[in-house]
Amino acid sequence: MKRLLTKKIFYIPATVLVLLVLYVSFKPKPAEYSFITVERGTIVSEVSITGNVKPIVSVELSFERSGRVASVPVKVGDIVAAGQTLLSLDATDSVLNLRQAEATLAADRAALAQLVRGTRSEDIAVLQSKETAARAALDDAKKSLVDKLRDAYTKADDAVRNSADKFFDNGRSPSAQVNIAVNDVQLKLNLNRDRVSLESLLVVWQQSAASLTIITTIASAPESNLTVATSETRANLTAVASFLDELSLAVNALTSAQGITQTTIDTYRAGISASRTAINTALSNVSSGVDAYHSAVYSLDLANKNLAVGLSGSAPEEIQAVEAKVLGDEANIDSMRHAVAVSSIRSPFGGMVTTQDGKIGQVVSANVPVVSVIGNSGFQIEANVPEADIAKLSVGNTATVTLDAYGSDTLFGALISKIDPAETLIDNVATYQVTFNFLAMDSRIRSGLTANIDVLSGEKVNVLVIPIRAVRDVSGSKVVRVKQGDTIIDRPVVLGLRGSNGEVEIVSGLTQGVSVAIPLK
Repeated sequence: MKRLLTKKIFYIPATVLVLLVLYVSFKPKPAEYSFITVERGTIVSEVSITGNVKPIVSVELSFERSGRVASVPVKVGDIVAAGQTLLSLDATDSVLNLRQAEATLAADRAALAQLVRGTRSEDIAVLQSKETAARAALDDAKKSLVDKLRDAYTKADDAVRNSADKFFDNGRSPSAQVNIAVNDVQLKLNLNRDRVSLESLLVVWQQSAASLTIITTIASAPESNLTVATSETRANLTAVASFLDELSLAVNALTSAQGITQTTIDTYRAGISASRTAINTALSNVSSGVDAYHSAVYSLDLANKNLAVGLSGSAPEEIQAVEAKVLGDEANIDSMRHAVAVSSIRSPFGGMVTTQDGKIGQVVSANVPVVSVIGNSGFQIEANVPEADIAKLSVGNTATVTLDAYGSDTLFGALISKIDPAETLIDNVATYQVTFNFLAMDSRIRSGLTANIDVLSGEKVNVLVIPIRAVRDVSGSKVVRVKQGDTIIDRPVVLGLRGSNGEVEIVSGLTQGVSVAIPLK
């Protein structure tokens, strides 16, 4: 009995000890915080990206004809002015031919000046008849050209609104959308944009085509009206041809695997091909009409001159022969001068030579770039910004730039001048090309340098700021813990601009001087 009592006495302290250990182990520990006081300050948001320096203006130049290099007056790194010769071919033959042509022209002009003889009345009547016929021919050529201009509009209207609109929904509206499968995103965007643009073009073009009647019915209508109408028609046909070329790419890419029969695809392709042929034919017809019109203008001018010479007393047959020869001499000289001019490459603007591949004695081919120039207008930076950051940027944002070549202590100012609206895929990641212009010219800036850019995307002064780590998400709301007496309570807040240094703006929910708890862990 005594032994049993001893065991019970031992068990009681042991049980108390275990309970005490469990209580200490599982007792909730008070949260550990540090406290900061809400103050007003400045918060800055920046986006850091990397780009490359490129010239704002640059060009690659080549010769129109092949030949042997005779002169290389500039080298890479030279500063050149607009019109300065960069590279020249041997033009000895062209120069000699030009001198011979100029001598021939001088002799023929002298012979023309010596023709001072009287003209018979019947010869004057012949010259007047030629002048009348030339004037009638000019009227016919003008009417023919107007007919070709109208026909060009008709063909363009049919190609776009009948043939091409089979592949668009709401083709004549500002919301035109291509209705066939187009895998190339940029091509699809181009087609939708160009179809909307062409609708506006066709509306204006229709009015212009209708007004062409004035040119042929009113004798006093200025010839400039016809010149303007011809120029506009060519430009409009070129725009339609470009649109049909892009649409042809989309149609030719269709396959029967996309739920369209091969017969239908072949019909689509044939239709687009016929439309493209019609537009090209219209362009050719307009060109031939312009040539015929200019030829008629020239013929009338020549007839007027011959009549004037005949009335002045010169023999018309002699005047006509010599005058035609003089005109041929002048055309020949223009051709010779052009041949001499294109034997040299001249800088289209002031700048610096960046490539010079010409060597004296070397034979170069036509249309192969041999010299490059960058302009004096300065440099810019092109950078690809991920979609996660692009919403933070806008045109006009200022930036601080460092160049790897000069280290992080050398700073350059820049601002965003352009943000491409379309994405560029890099490793299947959508990015957007952003262009920065330097704020000042600097001789240290060179093409190709790597640029590190910090863009100031937002700044607010004299606002309430706290560390972002003091903010918690509770059921979709932003909450901070504030000290109220001896307790800590949750208080919902509305956040504003988030800074690059880990701080965030408090729009509402806190006031200056409030103590905010920040977990130590």
